[in-house]
Amino acid sequence: MSKNDVNPDILVFEIGAYLAGSYKIEWRGDGLALEAGYSHGYFGDDNLIRPDKEKWDHFWEEMESIEVWDWASEYSAAVCDGTSWSLKLKYKNNVIDTHGHMAYPDPDDVSKKLEIEFSQPFQKLIKGLDTLCGKRHFSKY
Repeated sequence: MSKNDVNPDILVFEIGAYLAGSYKIEWRGDGLALEAGYSHGYFGDDNLIRPDKEKWDHFWEEMESIEVWDWASEYSAAVCDGTSWSLKLKYKNNVIDTHGHMAYPDPDDVSKKLEIEFSQPFQKLIKGLDTLCGKRHFSKY
């Protein structure tokens, strides 16, 4: 298996809250671009992150374990303020385009939502992204 076999076709994840700032990670074809920002925009880092095959393999195993491909397209709670997030991911024949506001995939049935607290599947997504980056960015939320 070549290194390109572990690279996604699409990976875009964003998470943020008005006063807490936001983070975005995006696959740019030859590396991951990480951006951080606040209500007035993103500030990017010109250095692309290039995870090795071992990190990608671990990430894809985690995505399978949390059934990310079966997540609902939307998870929303009736809360005006709080954390919003979105994930667009395409790898091989699998595609997911999902987002949420103060609600996350339920660990017992990922098609249903768990409100307010990060669910176990969502925490594993965050941890997997942090592992790809080699640093804690997303788990600060």
